[in-house]
Formats: sequence, structure tokens, C-alpha cells
Amino acid sequence: MFPEKLLIAVMSDDFLSRVRQALATDILALEIAEDPSRFPKFTTKDDLLYFKSALYIPDSADLRSLVLESRHDSYAAGHFGIRKTIELVQRDYYWPKMHDTIQHYPLPIAEHPWKSISMDFITQLPPSNSFDAICVVVDRLTKMAHFMPCTTRINALGTADLLIRRVFLYHGLPDDIVSDRGSVFVSHLWNHLFTSLNTKINLSTAYHPQSDGQTEAINRILEQYLRCFISAGQDNWSDLLHLAEFAYNSSVQSSTVVKI
Repeated sequence: MFPEKLLIAVMSDDFLSRVRQALATDILALEIAEDPSRFPKFTTKDDLLYFKSALYIPDSADLRSLVLESRHDSYAAGHFGIRKTIELVQRDYYWPKMHDTIQHYPLPIAEHPWKSISMDFITQLPPSNSFDAICVVVDRLTKMAHFMPCTTRINALGTADLLIRRVFLYHGLPDDIVSDRGSVFVSHLWNHLFTSLNTKINLSTAYHPQSDGQTEAINRILEQYLRCFISAGQDNWSDLLHLAEFAYNSSVQSSTVVKI
């Protein structure tokens, strides 16, 4: 078992209360209640349903997502792959076709380019032409990316303006945006703006975007590129971003199945 403080509190009283409420309309739970003899591996305790010793999670996307966040996105879970996540979830929880749920976690991939994007910031960089941060935006389908210089002081309005000028202008509005829970992405202005544009905001556990880690992986590629070509004074990285973007996207376009 993980230390409680390092996990999302899925076993809290509120969570268990939501499980009990969902059980009242869950098809499998109702079948078990009607004829327990048909399901000898299931038991009930405190109005909860258990499969062997694992808590049964009803057919609720929200409840199962909470479980997966606690066993995949938390600091203690480590954001590992499918096998490890399955092992961690099965220690305490059960639901039918759990493997399929985990394989499709965290988010479904869009069917068309630039309809689902992820974004993140690389911060605390040496000053370069008055910039000290980079906004990285990635198309979750093709993995094409845009690297945009900015500052750590950028707010929701400034970030939205950057996206409009550098991303939406060329690709149109996305259906959803995946990001962490940074102050920009949880602000009222940010949510109000994209709600009015019919763009869904998908927030993840802090510092672990629900996008198979693709944004963090691309961040590392960009950082490696800059380390190779940055000047001794480390003050010209903002001038290299357009070349880094060209180099990265050229390699992505040659390997992806989907044409950009």
C-alpha cells in the first residue's frame, strides 16, 4: 500500500460514499444483490462490494478515473506504464475489463490533427531577449509541436493570445486542451474563454499531464537540442526555437502515419 499522503484520497469517506451511491444503479451490483449465490467471489461489507479482497468500483467513469489517477499519476505511483499500473490498481480495486480501461487511459486520441492538444511550460531558463520560459504545444495525434518563447509572468490572457497567434491561426480551434493544474490553466478567465469557444479543458494531476507523458518527452527533446547549440552565455536559446521546431517537426512528419 502507498503512503496515504502521497496518493489522491480515493479511499476517503467522500469517495466511498460516491461508490455506495453508484452501486445503487450499477447493473452488476444489482445482479449480485438479487442472487449472491451466482457470484461466490463477491462479498459485501459496510454497504460496499468486494471481489475477493478488492473493492469493486461501479460503472462510473469519474470513480474509475480517480482510481487510475491515484495508481498512475501520483508521485508515489510514478507515472509508469500499463503493466505496472494494472498491478497497482489490482492490489486494491476491481471492475470488469479493467485491462481495457487502463490501456485507454489517460485520454482517447483525436481522430484528426490538432483537435486535441497538450501544452506545458519550460520555466526558469536563463534570460534570452527578455524571455525566460517556453510554451510547448503538441498535437496529440501527429505529435507535431510548436515552441514559443514567453516569460514566467505570462497569465491566462497572455497564454490565450499566444495560442491564437501561433497555433489556432494555423490549425483552428481544438476540441480539447490537456494541461497540468498550473495557475494559468485553472484560472476563471482561462476556463471561461475556452468554454465559450466550445473547447474542453482537461486538467491532470499536477506536473503529470494525462497525455502519455508526450509533452514532457518533447520538452526533453527540445532541451537536448538547445544544449547542443546554445551559446556559452546561454542567452540565445530564444533565437533557436524556430530552428528547433523545424528540426523536430521534420523528424515527426517523416515517422508519423498521419499526414500533417
